Amino acid sequence: MGSLDTVAEQVTEALRFLNTKSIIHFDYWNVIFDGENCYGTDFGLVLNRSFQLSRDERAFFDRNTHYDFGQFLFVAFRYLVRKYEKLPARKKEQSRERYGFSEDLGR
Repeated sequence: MGSLDTVAEQVTEALRFLNTKSIIHFDYWNVIFDGENCYGTDFGLVLNRSFQLSRDERAFFDRNTHYDFGQFLFVAFRYLVRKYEKLPARKKEQSRERYGFSEDLGR
């Protein structure tokens, strides 16, 4: 099974590709993972700068250009917090010492 680093690299690469094409996916939850590779699915909410957009829609696009990246960071953080919360107390303490975060991570 792929590592978290591999998943993060693949998702980041896909988001960069979409960004170079002026596409905002807006639905990060539609990413699937087969154990080795990530795939974006369901582009029903997608917004592309090449669409015939009104002035307000273009302004919205410009304000949200990095929405997908932010959503990815949010989801990845929540995933890591859930993993951390399931650790035994000793492992939590080791993680806090190693990575320098507080005991109330995610609260």
